[in-house]
Amino acid sequence: MERKSEFNFTIPRRQSYVAILIIIIAIFRRIIRQLWPLLLVVFLNTKGTGSTSDRILLVLASLGLISGILSIISFFKYYFYVDEDELIVERGIIRKSRTSIPFDRIQTINFEQELVHRLFNVAKLKIDTAGSSGAELSLQALSWPMANALKSYLLEKKPQNKKEQLFSDEEESIDEVVEHEIMKVDFPSLLKIGATENHLRSGLLIIAFCFWVYDQLEEVGLKSYVNDMNIGWQSIASSLYTMLILLVFFGVIAFIYSLIRITFKYYDLKLVREKSGFKVSYGLLNRKQTSAQDTKIQTISWAQNWLQKKVGLFQVFLRQASSKEVRTAKSISVPGCDQRSVDEIQQYLLRDTDFNALIEKTPVEKHYFWYVARNYTIAYALIAGFMIYTSSWIQFTAASIFYLYFIVTSWFRYEKKGYSLFNQVTAIYGGAYGAKHTVLENHKIQTVQLKQSWYQLRRGLASLEISTAGGNITLPFIKKETAHKIMNYLLYRVESSQKAWM
Repeated sequence: MERKSEFNFTIPRRQSYVAILIIIIAIFRRIIRQLWPLLLVVFLNTKGTGSTSDRILLVLASLGLISGILSIISFFKYYFYVDEDELIVERGIIRKSRTSIPFDRIQTINFEQELVHRLFNVAKLKIDTAGSSGAELSLQALSWPMANALKSYLLEKKPQNKKEQLFSDEEESIDEVVEHEIMKVDFPSLLKIGATENHLRSGLLIIAFCFWVYDQLEEVGLKSYVNDMNIGWQSIASSLYTMLILLVFFGVIAFIYSLIRITFKYYDLKLVREKSGFKVSYGLLNRKQTSAQDTKIQTISWAQNWLQKKVGLFQVFLRQASSKEVRTAKSISVPGCDQRSVDEIQQYLLRDTDFNALIEKTPVEKHYFWYVARNYTIAYALIAGFMIYTSSWIQFTAASIFYLYFIVTSWFRYEKKGYSLFNQVTAIYGGAYGAKHTVLENHKIQTVQLKQSWYQLRRGLASLEISTAGGNITLPFIKKETAHKIMNYLLYRVESSQKAWM
């Protein structure tokens, strides 16, 4: 039965007046992002800063005034409404545009709240459509009643093909509870998630940011500051003892950064089961609410790094349909899940398969390790030879440590790589120091391709690339005869299934 709504979306409507403030803030962010090196010059250069800073402040004030006026005019020239089976958006001051989104192209409708949204109790509504590389449409500020009403209206009007409708009806009869909370992360659990994060990745992000700042300082003419930093780094690199102290300090900074990033990103994380899908909400300053229907979810993965394995935490990934390469925006990430939560998610998505009973796996060929180890060895030999020639012994030691780390990691990755094939699902196992399992339902497979590199061709090996609407999954380095059998089996499963792929 169609729900009654207090909003008539067939007549043109404007967003909340808060949208004016949000547009102004967005413009200012772009301005600051482009001009921050100039502002840095003003604060770091002591000669003649008075006149320079006055000019920059005057430019900023003028740009702010102009952007404010344009934002107000843009707000009153922005309308959205429904015309038959399409959502229409009209906007523009001088050059007017009209965007039409057919209901049958709508994939997901999600909410997002930045700090300004939360202060004024409004929400950003983001609509993803089939074939788009990003959000096709974002309504910057809607009141919560209007946002929820528009989402319900669009989803109710969205047509379903006969297969999808039958599949949805079957799911609705199984799900007796309309909304059920699977998990909620409290603050102690949030700290545990941050403490078990990949701190090496956090450290690399910090290093990349430092190099970016370094390049920006050099480009805007702060040569003296860049030279001072170079001298400082050279003195640190000349001593192994100071390098070790720096590494410890760097590790502490990466750990603290992980805690802060996770706290802000996943604050008050909730995973809720709706009638035939999942809803995830999280965020401290920038709060997001993302939904995913079972029919749109193409693969489910759960992973543990070494630290997460010690405390019994998993990170679950639900990858949704996308016409392009799988992107983070199309993937729901749920950290901090325990075994009970993972099992419950599996029960909803893999009803016909008891995955916990699927403990037997087929390993890949050992050449999977030898191929990677060979490439690492060639690269290390070239780098090490150059460092020995230039007597760079500290750098040689560091390169040797990294080489051993990559070789050991590759071996662990080979030992855990494998796959299992079953009537309803295909499971791929992986990981290095932790573990990662990816499962896709066979009826959602779109294509299966057999690929051979020159190295594999000489050894009678091949890799299978399984494509879904949520991205590609690879079974690497298996015997060519086995690859042909698997390809034929999966294609048979796709053709004989009566279920809709999405």
